[in-house]
Amino acid sequence: MGGVAGLHLKVKNTGARSWILRVKVGDRRPDIGLGGFPDVTLEHARNRAREVREQIRQGIDPIAERKAATDRLRADQAKVLSFDEAARGCHNTKVSEFRNAKHKNDWINSLTRYASPLIGTLSIADIELAHVVSVLKPIWTTKTATATRVRQRIESVLAWATVNGYRSGDNPARWKGNLEHALPKPSKVHKIKHRPALPWSEVGGFMAKLRSSEDIGAKALEFAILTATRSGEVRLATWDEIDLNARLWTIPAERMKAGKPHRVPLSEPVMRLLKTLPRLEGSPYIFTSSRGGAMSDIILSAVTRRMG
Repeated sequence: MGGVAGLHLKVKNTGARSWILRVKVGDRRPDIGLGGFPDVTLEHARNRAREVREQIRQGIDPIAERKAATDRLRADQAKVLSFDEAARGCHNTKVSEFRNAKHKNDWINSLTRYASPLIGTLSIADIELAHVVSVLKPIWTTKTATATRVRQRIESVLAWATVNGYRSGDNPARWKGNLEHALPKPSKVHKIKHRPALPWSEVGGFMAKLRSSEDIGAKALEFAILTATRSGEVRLATWDEIDLNARLWTIPAERMKAGKPHRVPLSEPVMRLLKTLPRLEGSPYIFTSSRGGAMSDIILSAVTRRMG
């Protein structure tokens, strides 16, 4: 049909019609599809048939060329990853590094809260300095500590994407020589206010006042003082970590900052304290919240505020 050698209109039993070019390519004579009618008009089919014949005349296999173009498109599409997808990939890679579930959740949740609304759907390959600044600037002076962690995590996500072939070039979330020129130094906008230390001569009175309270938070603070442990280690302490016979508390590695098990000898005052504590059925924790779960991380500091 239509003035180009080999151009045919193929009609199926169903009535569907499509254009094909029956032409010799090297030692083969394939039927090359040019599209369906009427979406592809006769004029378009003629032009496309002429282009294919010109390719063959130049020694190009149009079928192989089309397959190569399709393969390139698929490869390019496979490299397109959104920031949110890259964040999840980076998080999964780092999951064994986290000491506990809270740290693991905090890492991805901070990105979901602050980065995702602004850059979550953007291709990881297209993220630039301006995008990173748009995430950090709204919280840089009001939530400086959080913003600093978010910046570090964005930098990790972009580094992960670069190593895995999803982007190239410099990391726009890098601080040194980069973001330090776009945002003020954290130390200049976030002034740390230290709470006054208790003079050693007042510790005895403080402990007596602390022990006069039946509040579970006061009990937890006393336990922390007597065992010289961090508040998180105390709040998440469970009864099965305590060996009353050996007078020993063994804190598992996953709850220690150093990542190693830690054994704490229990003095007589600690033993007396433990014997006064109730055991809530169904809860493994030594110091429980009103609902039976782990105590909140603000309880111990709230006790010291109430005591002045």
